[in-house]
Amino acid sequence: MYYTVVLWTPKLAWLDLSPEERGTYVGSIGPAMQKHAAMGIDITVMATNDADTDHRAPYSYFSIVQSPDEAAAKAFEADVRAAGWYDYFDQVNVRGVARSAEEVIGEHIGM
Repeated sequence: MYYTVVLWTPKLAWLDLSPEERGTYVGSIGPAMQKHAAMGIDITVMATNDADTDHRAPYSYFSIVQSPDEAAAKAFEADVRAAGWYDYFDQVNVRGVARSAEEVIGEHIGM
C-alpha cells in the first residue's frame, strides 16, 4: 500500500476567485476523483492544520491519500497537476510504501 501525505495552503489566485468560481473549479475535478476511486485510491483523511501544532508545518490543510500501488499514487499526482491545482494552492507532497515502525526505525539505526 502506498501513502501520499499532502500539505497545502490556498494561494492568492484561489482567494481572488468568487465562491461560484471556486465551486465550478471543484466541480470540474469530479471526474478525476471518480477515476481515482475506481483505481482504489482513497482520500483517507482531510483536515485543517491546528494552529498550535508543535513544530507546525507552514500549511493550512493536509490529507492522507491511500493508493494500492506506486502506479496509482503517481497517477494521483499527475492528475492533481493536470487539474491546475498548483495554480491555486501552494502544496508539498510526501509519498512512500507503507512499512512497519520496526523497519523504519531499524533503517534509522543503521544509517
